Amino acid sequence: MALLEKLLRESGVERPSVVGAGVGIPGPIDRRTGTVAQGAILPEWVGINILQHLEETLRIPVFVDNDANLGAWSEVTWGQHSGVSNLLFLKIGSGIGAGLILNGAPYYGNVGITGEIGHATIHEQGLVCRCGNRGCLETIASTTTMIELLSRGEDRPLTPADIVRKALNRDSATLRVVDDAGLAVGRALGNVANLINPEVIVVGGPLAGLGDILLDPIRRGLIRHAVPVIGETTTLTMSSLGDRAEALGAAALVFQHAGIRKP
Repeated sequence: MALLEKLLRESGVERPSVVGAGVGIPGPIDRRTGTVAQGAILPEWVGINILQHLEETLRIPVFVDNDANLGAWSEVTWGQHSGVSNLLFLKIGSGIGAGLILNGAPYYGNVGITGEIGHATIHEQGLVCRCGNRGCLETIASTTTMIELLSRGEDRPLTPADIVRKALNRDSATLRVVDDAGLAVGRALGNVANLINPEVIVVGGPLAGLGDILLDPIRRGLIRHAVPVIGETTTLTMSSLGDRAEALGAAALVFQHAGIRKP
């Protein structure tokens, strides 16, 4: 709230007020219709126009985007990469998605569904994914998959926070699962990097606390599968914004539409 009040004052708004609401959706959004598209991590939301429902309820301007897109937007607005024109933000959670900043602007493609890297095929004969394909990255490297593998023999299902804790404590099974996931992520990122040649790849999501434990295998996979010069010149880093990245991106989206400049 203090940051919002400061931004509003510096933009000439004398009395701080709510200028809008930013919303992140864990799934693709068809920008032609504003509806949540097939492939969302919450299938019951498919076909729903979140923007329309929220504007009718809140009675203020509402701006909706995919959560990974908001993560990318936050990194070039509030993070350490404000001068970067080509950035990929990778969110690893129960789903895996990427937000793209290309030539200084968010990239939405033809109908708004971009960055679905979680459905890149890694093993053609792998597990069936919720999207209907086999061997997608999400079936190997999502937190859902990691939890299923590591919860065997536990008295309760683990959480992403448990994965971070156990890995930092050097639990061998957890380190193996994280390493396998990181290599798969790096392979998928290598293919994307070959296509768009980003300057920076930022990894975010609930496993950000793993730091180099996750980044190291991702880096190995990236270098193995990217063209050498691309692998060598792409900066790979963990988000410094933690679990605030998507929320900060949503705030940046509102400020942009309201004409409020970052101080």
